[in-house]
Amino acid sequence: GGGGGGAAAEYPDWGAGGGGAGCYITGTTPISTPTATPMAITIGRGGRGGWGPSWWVSPFASLGEQSSQSGGDGTPSIAAFPSGTITAPGGGAGGCSSSVGADGGCNGAGGGSGGGAGSAGPTAGGQATGSNFPGTIGAGTFGYDGGDHPDGHNNYGSGGGGASEIGSTATPTAVGTGGDGIQLPATFRDPAAIYGAPGPTTAPTPNGFSTTGKHWVAGGGGGGQGPSSSFDAPGGVGGGGYGGYGGAPGNARGGIARDTCGAGGGGGGGNTQPTNGGGGGGTGGTGLVLIAY
Repeated sequence: GGGGGGAAAEYPDWGAGGGGAGCYITGTTPISTPTATPMAITIGRGGRGGWGPSWWVSPFASLGEQSSQSGGDGTPSIAAFPSGTITAPGGGAGGCSSSVGADGGCNGAGGGSGGGAGSAGPTAGGQATGSNFPGTIGAGTFGYDGGDHPDGHNNYGSGGGGASEIGSTATPTAVGTGGDGIQLPATFRDPAAIYGAPGPTTAPTPNGFSTTGKHWVAGGGGGGQGPSSSFDAPGGVGGGGYGGYGGAPGNARGGIARDTCGAGGGGGGGNTQPTNGGGGGGTGGTGLVLIAY
């Protein structure tokens, strides 16, 4: 499914949560109809990154445009086979400021919770109901929760969930990273293909992973940071976007959508900095449908 969008940061010093990855589903289904039978395929769209702090009023408000600080949810990827429709839901959006991350649609990974605002208390990451991991990469449904946020006062956002790992929880001194994704089954690892995102060159488990460093998908987006930080928050392996960071005046930076090859990763959370307000969140990555027959 399409990845969830990262949230925008709130002025003056609160980081935003990263978006959750789209749901990852693999399996087999029988097809016994003529090859000319239409089979509609829908590719999930990545959720829009959040933009505009909560107090900001759009100059086009009279035309109905409003600021949208939270990110948008990703949309599902759908394969309408004659034997039954298969749907991989989109990932949940990252949470802004003191808000919770959005739940992933049935098994879609949840978005991370946002950084604190004022006296706000702890906030929860978005929920997902993915299978336990490690699992068999050739079959299953995967998606994990976004990171919680333990302290409403700190500058950091939590990471969005990935296909194989929950999003990392922010702490008073560290931003949350995105949960890792998963490698595609061997059937779909065409050496000449560019789909998917870079990954590790050492196999993390003996469950069928290759060491090519290719064909990883569905990583969660990294959380955004406040002005006291100056480094990127990494997204999860498999296309998760980097979170933004704070900086010198004029250097506000939004989240980055690292996913450019249909990996369904979550967008990174936006940063904020003292003078120019909050940066926007990264847009989630587009989904992907692969069929072997």
